[in-house]
Amino acid sequence: MDVKSNCCLCEQPLPPRHRKYCERCSAKASLLWKRQERQGNRGAAYWLDHWLKLTGDLSAARREYNAYMRSYMRAYRLRRRTRRRERNRLEVTGSITGLAFAH
Repeated sequence: MDVKSNCCLCEQPLPPRHRKYCERCSAKASLLWKRQERQGNRGAAYWLDHWLKLTGDLSAARREYNAYMRSYMRAYRLRRRTRRRERNRLEVTGSITGLAFAH
């Protein structure tokens, strides 16, 4: 009795020895399942679980999480700004070496 089934996420046929998810979708499915489990167990602020383990207090966990995200986004915006400036500089000069085009 050979029953073929499809992946629950991408609907592609499953390879042998797979029950629900293909190779590509299995990691994503695991991530989604873990997120749902944390959300069900902790309530609305499930993303603070790690910070709560470190600090022991919910308000301190929120402060630590917010401080981390602030510093992360500052660094991200700085990287993005410098990349954009470098890309614009290359577009203006017309080459990587910095030599301008003669008009």
